[in-house]
This record gives sequence, C-alpha cells and structure tokens, in this order.
Amino acid sequence: MREFIPGIQALGLEPSDAWLTIYGEHPQILTGVQVKNLNSLNTIMTSQEWDQMVTKLLDYVDNLKIKTVKAKPGFQM
Repeated sequence: MREFIPGIQALGLEPSDAWLTIYGEHPQILTGVQVKNLNSLNTIMTSQEWDQMVTKLLDYVDNLKIKTVKAKPGFQM
C-alpha cells in the first residue's frame, strides 16, 4: 500500500476513502478512488503502469477484485 497509493495517484486516480475490516480469518481492505471521467479511467486501467502496479500488488493480496461504479452523491455500495 505504501507504493500502490502514490502510484495510482501518479496515474490520475484520487483516493476518496479506505476501509479495513477484520472479517473471518483474514483482514479485508476496501479502497475507493475517483477519476475525472470515464475516458481517463479507461486510459489508466489499460496502461502498462497499471498492469505493473496490480501485478506487484498481487504479491501481497489474495482474491483481488476491482469494481467500477459511476459516482453518485451519498453512500454507495
């Protein structure tokens, strides 16, 4: 996380929130980020830099899931 968050910020993603939940036998981490528009998100998520960061993150993370949603006011699931 020490390298991942600055890395995604350099790509143009802005962290908005982070949650750490101890659930079952393993901690679960949920991180929210925002980006200015869908085109920027597509550019970021298809970049070599993104692939390299995710590959490195997978050395430390099991069962990584990435979900994109359109931002709305209020709490989102």
